[in-house]
Amino acid sequence: MARLVVLAERAAPTFAAVLRVGAATGARRGELCALRWSDIDLESKTLTIERGVIMVRGGVVERPTKTHNRRAIALDDGTVAVLSVHRDCERKVAAECGVVLAADAFVFSRRLGGTHPLRPDNCTTTFERLRNRAGLSGFSFKDATRHLAATRLIGAGVDVRTVAGRLGHARASTTLDIYSHFLPERDREAAEILGALLDRPIS
Repeated sequence: MARLVVLAERAAPTFAAVLRVGAATGARRGELCALRWSDIDLESKTLTIERGVIMVRGGVVERPTKTHNRRAIALDDGTVAVLSVHRDCERKVAAECGVVLAADAFVFSRRLGGTHPLRPDNCTTTFERLRNRAGLSGFSFKDATRHLAATRLIGAGVDVRTVAGRLGHARASTTLDIYSHFLPERDREAAEILGALLDRPIS
């Protein structure tokens, strides 16, 4: 993932920001595309997700999230910095063309001033191109963002209800069923815990 972000920063800076925000929040592809600057508070380091973008004949449309719930997600300092730089770049380009970046402009857009959202299928295509250029294979955009976020948080011991909340799952069991992949390093920790228990001297 780190290799992909570095490559994207050189080849497709906007998509590098998409990857960072996706991996940091675990947001769905359509939710990332639907983000507007009015959904992000860089000072309080929070991002609000309440809609997604889906493909329809002739373009894209916005709709409520998959679970029809609004959720606020905390952002880390690094992601806030990436979004801040991205917003400054978008404002600069817009100003150079005599356009104002509106408060509700789309965060990720190929249109000047963020007037239209990035298409979900463009995320997939750009990801696959960068992944192949990096000499990597065997994982998708969803694996690199949503799966990564969920599995690593669970593996780090974050409680599953918090993880489910970040992902937008109505039930924590959904998070465990889909995203709790086996992590060898955590299995090693499990072995050491059980070994210490079994090797404890008998008094």
